[in-house]
Amino acid sequence: MGGTNPSLLDAMAARTPLAAHNNPFNKSILKKNALFFADEADVCNLINANEYANKKHIESNYSAIENEFTWDAIIDAYENYFLECHPAVYQYYPLNRENTLYKKTV
Repeated sequence: MGGTNPSLLDAMAARTPLAAHNNPFNKSILKKNALFFADEADVCNLINANEYANKKHIESNYSAIENEFTWDAIIDAYENYFLECHPAVYQYYPLNRENTLYKKTV
């Protein structure tokens, strides 16, 4: 898996222990709530260790799905990003949502 993609979010929502490739995208989403591997030797070690069942990691991942990766949060993040790219657009399109960077100050 790589970064915020449907299969990573599905795995988090499944409330199961996760092992993910050690890259910046996965780490930014999973934080410390997974086992990370860099190569095939690491994968073998994870499989052979067979000791992972950290309930705190599992519940933290599920909580992220419920609170951070909602459609409203995702839409707001994209909307804010687009407005940051073109701030002049704000005068024509002020957002009214709560958690936006561009609150109307009139």
